Amino acid sequence: MIQSISFANYRIFADRQNLTIAPVTVIFGKNNVGKSAVLRLPLLIKNILDVSNHNPEIFEKSVNGLRICEDYCDVVYNKGHRAVNIAVADEQNRVELDFFVESRGFPYTNIEKFHAILSNGSEITDYYHRPKIFDFDVEYLKSIRDVPQNGYFSLSEMDGENMSGGMFTYRRLVNDIYNQSGELCSEVSHWYESIFDGWGIEVDTSRQPIYSILLSHNGLKNNILDGGAGIAQSLPVIISAASQIETPRLCIYEEPETHLHPEAHGEIAEFIVRKAIDSDYKKFFLIESHSVNFLLRLRTLVANGTLDPKDLALYYIEFDQVKNQSNLKKVIVHPDGTVEGWPENVFKETLEESMALRRAQITREKTCDGC
Repeated sequence: MIQSISFANYRIFADRQNLTIAPVTVIFGKNNVGKSAVLRLPLLIKNILDVSNHNPEIFEKSVNGLRICEDYCDVVYNKGHRAVNIAVADEQNRVELDFFVESRGFPYTNIEKFHAILSNGSEITDYYHRPKIFDFDVEYLKSIRDVPQNGYFSLSEMDGENMSGGMFTYRRLVNDIYNQSGELCSEVSHWYESIFDGWGIEVDTSRQPIYSILLSHNGLKNNILDGGAGIAQSLPVIISAASQIETPRLCIYEEPETHLHPEAHGEIAEFIVRKAIDSDYKKFFLIESHSVNFLLRLRTLVANGTLDPKDLALYYIEFDQVKNQSNLKKVIVHPDGTVEGWPENVFKETLEESMALRRAQITREKTCDGC
């Protein structure tokens, strides 16, 4: 698995940024500061280094239905006339490259510099005769996941399907019941039962080749579309995290807590951590989150010894209004769960709202005194 990425002149990031990819890596920050750009970076890198890519452009604008950019110049800081620099490394290999985006002509993307140092000590400077260097899969789930159309779907991939919508995870669950042991569905259902008052997950195969996902509780069954958005939106994440793998995989999730009750935010964080551990760290997770409960549970798991601090990387993205660019700030989590480098005024809203409520109550009490 790749372990580090550094980049410059990419999207909203002008200066060089350094990102460590730990088994659990979480990016947080305000809206529109570049979190999604960071999450898409491994997918962009994998696409650039894909040896089966024989297109004139060094990367595609869309990968598995996920939009990387509308125009190639979008990936360059301020859409300027400058080269994007990316360096990526695992335990044994390192690649650094510069690519340029032309404002006109074809192709638009050109490799300006390519330098790879491989595990056997050899060096490669010819991008167009590169071997396969990094061997890992990427599974990307965007922040708003798809739900089954009309609640039913087949095992076959639909034309033009956006893989980042998570439809593949539903088919994976159906396949587990129809062709496999049912272990995946059992684990997923058990998690939901423990979090949502005993409501579990079932796959109805009685009308094959049309299938449906059901919510069940003591014989009461409902189509998943008749339940809340939280379960439908979280299900692809839980299925993805629980799935068995044969080759290393980087699971990239935008806001896995989307539409879930805050009480469940910590539970989904813990589930992801345990799946990283259960895979013997063959499965890595790169996550964007807006949830303080999600981050607090990660710190708790470090403090109680479940998660080694070195296996967790937290990054806050801060926008510099003067320089008009964003920067990655690493937050260090100590073995007791305390943090170093935590940004000021982040997740302060709950305290401020509580204080505002109390001030309003005091004012009301004084106003109404003797009424």
